[in-house]
Amino acid sequence: MLLYWFVQMMLVVGISIFIGMASVIVGGYKYSFPMVKDVLMDSHLLMLNCLAPILMGLTLYFLLGRIWLGTGLNALIFVGLGIANHYKLMFGDDAVQFADLQLVSEASKMSQKYAIQLTWKHVVLVLLFIAVLIMLRNYFKPVMKFQFRIVGLFLVLLLTFTWGKSELFNPDTYGKAAYVKYGNIWKATSQYMTRGFPYAFAHSIESTGVSKPEGYNKAEAKALLDQYKSQNIPDKKKVNVVMIMMEAYNDFSKYPQLEIDPSVYAGLKNVEKESISGHLVTNIFAGGTIDTERKTVTGYSKLQNFNHNTDSFAWYFKNQGYQTQALHPMYGWFYNRRNVDPVLGISDFKYMENYYNKYNQFVVPDKTFFKSIHSFSEKSKKPYFNLSVTYQNHGPYANKYTGTPLLKWQDGYNQADYAIINNYLAGINKTSEAIEELTNSFKNDKPTVIMFYGDHNPWLGEQNSVYKMLNIDLNLGTAQGYQNYYQTPYVMWANKGAKKVLKNDFVGQGKDFSPMYLLPEFFKQADLKGDSYMQYLQNTENKISVIGENKYKVGNKYVKSLTGKDKKTYDNLKKVEYYRLHEKVSD
Repeated sequence: MLLYWFVQMMLVVGISIFIGMASVIVGGYKYSFPMVKDVLMDSHLLMLNCLAPILMGLTLYFLLGRIWLGTGLNALIFVGLGIANHYKLMFGDDAVQFADLQLVSEASKMSQKYAIQLTWKHVVLVLLFIAVLIMLRNYFKPVMKFQFRIVGLFLVLLLTFTWGKSELFNPDTYGKAAYVKYGNIWKATSQYMTRGFPYAFAHSIESTGVSKPEGYNKAEAKALLDQYKSQNIPDKKKVNVVMIMMEAYNDFSKYPQLEIDPSVYAGLKNVEKESISGHLVTNIFAGGTIDTERKTVTGYSKLQNFNHNTDSFAWYFKNQGYQTQALHPMYGWFYNRRNVDPVLGISDFKYMENYYNKYNQFVVPDKTFFKSIHSFSEKSKKPYFNLSVTYQNHGPYANKYTGTPLLKWQDGYNQADYAIINNYLAGINKTSEAIEELTNSFKNDKPTVIMFYGDHNPWLGEQNSVYKMLNIDLNLGTAQGYQNYYQTPYVMWANKGAKKVLKNDFVGQGKDFSPMYLLPEFFKQADLKGDSYMQYLQNTENKISVIGENKYKVGNKYVKSLTGKDKKTYDNLKKVEYYRLHEKVSD
């Protein structure tokens, strides 16, 4: 009898391995068959892709006591998800993640817009599984007693939540599997699929949404937000709002030990003189652009997978009668903007494939890109909200430089790192010029406020070699090192028309704060209230202006942990965020 049980369990494991392999193939063969072959040929990666089906197969076997039923459900789950991934990639170049399971009704409605038909390969696979299930039902009868099934289920669940969890959710293991040999290394979908669909899907469970805060109560969170009443923007104060997030843009002229040619930041400095300027304190360094981008447009301190309509500042502008547009002169699949921007309230997204390819340049210069921003603003017949993201200064930067040096050579410098910083500064020089040209083109236009800001510090050499050469302190244990690591500049500029209708000169030293506070700060300067969440953040910013990675700014001090009223303010923010993200019905 024990041998019979053992044979059944080994059969479950064997079939589960086949299910895992089938899910890898079905979920990815159309996307990149060479990528699928690499997954199947890599023993460790194949194990990771089969691990979840094996654990699920054994769980269902002990739970249901029937090998055919457990195996059938296991195949339905993983092969079914593989087929769903096949079509989601086909129609949206976006892979299925665990968070998508929350949107079954939305997916059903969306599927009605497309002609979805199973291919002959899918039909053959389904028929094969049905044949296997019939054989299992006829030849393997349930014989395991209930008490043994309970013990077996307990042991499998114990294995799942210990070893299985550590293997599937280990960030180091997942990171090492990210090498993209086929596809595009910067493409989120390529990074996801190169790991194999079942493994990537299982790992996505760990990063699903924002966890419910400790002590969360829906009524309490609602009451915190309901203290503030959403207010409309008066028609006479509906100025155009343009947000331009600049790739890897930072002001290195602030470091006294560096002798940088004044021309590099001349455009920025000229615009700063007639603007409110300060620093964003981001949560990212040398990458992760989307973190800053989506925090500025949503006001959230932590992001989730945005796969359905989610409250954001863009939605507020749209509901106020604004045209909402996003511009990015690179591929629409970068950070899945093509699919995410609409659910955040962006009505129109122009990107490489549907607009900027007309320039026939892989990297559209910021000067050209900025002119398109001005053109779209002029053409808008409604008040205009724009979220633009540049690409020109994206790293890495070459370790050879042939132009005129923009940083004076000093003892201790090396040629490779010196070339990297000069190549970086050459791009920044062009962007600074473009900033000034853009503001000049807007000076006599419709009332407009433009916010320029950097998304993160640039990548400058392996292991930050350029920063070390330049003697820039990146020690996160000190306030100065923390600021050097995470700070980027922002500039809030208003033309004559905006200054007049908003009754503010928009000149002076601005505060330093997290990206989530950028639009609330503009609303403060414009003497506007905004929606209830905008007002809530304005109040929160007065108490905690930086919410960073293990550091917060309270008043003028950076602290590692919050206490008393500050901790309560932070805890309440988390509750309001969760309520707004998961339980509030959109306005």
